[in-house]
Amino acid sequence: MTESLDEPARILLIEDSEPQALLVKHQLETGLSIHFTVVQEKSLAQTLERMAQEEFTLILCDLNLPDSSGLDTFRAVRSAAFQVPIVILSSEDDEELAVTAVREGAEDYLVKGRYDIDLLVRCIRFAVERSRRMHVERELHAAARVQRMLFPDSGPVLPGLDIAGESFPALQAGGDYFDFIPTPDDSILIVVGDVSGHGVGPALRMAESRAYL
Repeated sequence: MTESLDEPARILLIEDSEPQALLVKHQLETGLSIHFTVVQEKSLAQTLERMAQEEFTLILCDLNLPDSSGLDTFRAVRSAAFQVPIVILSSEDDEELAVTAVREGAEDYLVKGRYDIDLLVRCIRFAVERSRRMHVERELHAAARVQRMLFPDSGPVLPGLDIAGESFPALQAGGDYFDFIPTPDDSILIVVGDVSGHGVGPALRMAESRAYL
């Protein structure tokens, strides 16, 4: 399943304390201006099961759960969703723990009762923007791989001629296309195409044109 950029941000809240979960949800509803939905899980086991079935834009993670504690919780969640930004909401005011968590990939480390709504919202906005930027980058890389597969591996062999082609898009993918097509009478058709623009859209349009060709 791939998250659409037009869909609400999907936030996974890992918190076993219901009062704390209600507080965080209220803070999000009060301060967060983007469209979002919140899914809550209360244990590491439930979290890992949910993450195996669904994708999330952002994870808000308590470290101490009924079946896991400390950095072990963060590491397990991080391993299951390596590309999803994780903001830790912890009751432990431990600078060394916070530094270690951020060093190992946490987006931020906030201490419960020590942060205000504005700080939480800033962390979430940054994390959501980062998540969506990574989503776009993954799409571009995928489009680039597909596009490279459409280009011929080598030029045709014709006596007295050296024929070759190459494409260098401005972004990972683009609207350029070339091909060498042999015909039944041993002629070679040379195809050159260019869709205006850069990125996924022009790459898909050129792939469609190639399919018609």
